[in-house]
Amino acid sequence: MKSSIYVLLSFAVLIIFSCSSTPKGNYDAELKALRQIDNDWSMVCATKDADRYMAFYDKDATVIDFNGQVTKDMDVVKKSVKEEFALPGISISFHNENASVAECGDIGYTTGTWDMQWNGDKGEQMKAHGPYLVIWKKQIDGTWKAIVDSYWKVQ
Repeated sequence: MKSSIYVLLSFAVLIIFSCSSTPKGNYDAELKALRQIDNDWSMVCATKDADRYMAFYDKDATVIDFNGQVTKDMDVVKKSVKEEFALPGISISFHNENASVAECGDIGYTTGTWDMQWNGDKGEQMKAHGPYLVIWKKQIDGTWKAIVDSYWKVQ
């Protein structure tokens, strides 16, 4: 599991530093926008609206879940999100702790922690949490979309 984290972090650093040295925008504004989109995504979890949740992904995104399952099929991801949102007593949130935007202004990443609570089969409260890393790509229309979404569960 730790090797997967290191591979993803190395990938993120490689992407960030692979841009040309010519800035394409205002770094502070892009960083603020990236943090805001990450926070907005967390707030959408409270609505339990799978369509709104899925709108944060690029059409070619890759999702790596806490079981190590890699998925590029957004229909499969949406089905999983709907199933999670349907769990009794579900509450999902994530908390941004760090963000960075590449000098070129169109690639960035956010890291932080996520928390999830739900009611188990016997009504008992279940909890899971862990770290996440999302790699974002700025779209032609100026919005940010997740191109890699990865999260790990702490045992």
